[in-house]
Amino acid sequence: MRISIIIVTYNSSRDIITCLNSILKYKEWIHEVIIVDNNSTDETLLLLNKSLFYGISILKNSKNMGFSIACNIGASFSNGDILYFCNPDSKILNNIFHKAIQIFNNASIGCLSPKIINETGHESPYAYKFPHPPFSRINSCFRKLFHRSNSKILQLNYNNSSREIYCDWVLGVSIFIPRNIFNNVNGFVENFFLYF
Repeated sequence: MRISIIIVTYNSSRDIITCLNSILKYKEWIHEVIIVDNNSTDETLLLLNKSLFYGISILKNSKNMGFSIACNIGASFSNGDILYFCNPDSKILNNIFHKAIQIFNNASIGCLSPKIINETGHESPYAYKFPHPPFSRINSCFRKLFHRSNSKILQLNYNNSSREIYCDWVLGVSIFIPRNIFNNVNGFVENFFLYF
């Protein structure tokens, strides 16, 4: 199985080189890296063009298309069996690529997210269940009245020592999706610019 990595950038000059360096430590597991830039106005493209990253393709959008459209553009230019979408401010800490290939070879899974560790070294929320309709209404009112959300009760990796968590959805920070499944659902829904 071949892994295509797709990274969407927008004014990501502060993080993108660190991200790429962390990914390319595991280049024997990676088929290709595609960066889709959403018309950055900082030095993102300059840094990428100056860097000597072999085998990285850079696609430039003429305007900020948002996350979902840019991910779909990157996917359409890729040809790996597994698509790995990651944010430019993420850093790969171990060989998640080898593990992802093992999991997809041995299980029927539609989407996979590695554990996400924040800047302080603690596990971040990343695995969630779908809310039930009463919760959605209450949370919506809570959000409107107090500008806060109580989505913690939907979080499945909170105090969970399990190595594998089966969940309904994961954050967009770091996602592996088999190409055939990605194509079957027509990629990311393009009506959502960000955060959904």
